[in-house]
Amino acid sequence: MSKAANNMQGALIHNTLRREGGRVFQIHPGHVATYMRGYLDTTAKITPDISASGILKTVLDGTHETGSRPLYLDYRGEPLPW
Repeated sequence: MSKAANNMQGALIHNTLRREGGRVFQIHPGHVATYMRGYLDTTAKITPDISASGILKTVLDGTHETGSRPLYLDYRGEPLPW
């Protein structure tokens, strides 16, 4: 339920910002090797640096049009369903 609430919050913010020319991106960082569980998650496929650089590239790309809904993307800029 928390993911659905997060997505809905993004949609609500998008509805306000798009009237002023703004865009909302909701970006999944991917399965990142972190210590969030108290140990390094070695099953993860990407590093924090790869995730962060992908997110930054996606946001700065400028080719993504949002339209009437916010964008739900992964760290590579690929669309995610919602």
